[in-house]
Amino acid sequence: MANGNTSRSIRAFTLAEMVIALGILAVGLSLVAALFPAAIMHNKVSADAAIGSLLTHNGLALATVRAGAAQVAADALEVIADETHTLVLPAAAQHYPHDGTGDKFGFILLGRKVGDGQGQQLVLVAYRKRLSGIVTAENTACTVGAGAVSITGATNLRIGSPLIDAATGGYARIVAVNDARTEGELDHPISQTDTVSSAFVIVESGCGTFSPAVATLTTRTTLPK
Repeated sequence: MANGNTSRSIRAFTLAEMVIALGILAVGLSLVAALFPAAIMHNKVSADAAIGSLLTHNGLALATVRAGAAQVAADALEVIADETHTLVLPAAAQHYPHDGTGDKFGFILLGRKVGDGQGQQLVLVAYRKRLSGIVTAENTACTVGAGAVSITGATNLRIGSPLIDAATGGYARIVAVNDARTEGELDHPISQTDTVSSAFVIVESGCGTFSPAVATLTTRTTLPK
């Protein structure tokens, strides 16, 4: 007859096994957590690009209605509208939303005459303010060799800003600058044949090394006289 008090052996996890399991869990959680900042940054960049595209096209529509050939008559690019140039496009029209309730998003308008009777070239740069400074397009003397990616002579370079050739409207994005912001690198050459000597950069006061620029659009049109 079997004994009713027969004992049964029950095996539990050892302390070493628990430590190993917790270590594996910690490594897995740290890898997952590392993905979140990259995903958040990717979403921000995508959102800024989408909003920037909308702002530049909206700015182009406003420019063709409110700006005339008389305001875009120089042979080289000039600032037509930014937060310190509000005659052609008032500040409320430059910002989004347009009701004056915010100025976090906006656009800058540059323009020049293209030959005799060939219309005008417009360059629009959308921005998203990093702080709450004044956003302007600054014309700076610089040296950008044909086919080169180095910039020298400028004093207000900003990472992320387009470097816009004042003579042609061609541009490239600044991807790196030195500590003094007097030398930098571009993501591609502006021109394979010409040397750029004067260019615009997009600057936010008090923002330091980075530009608020998020999108750039250049086009040729014919403005009303």
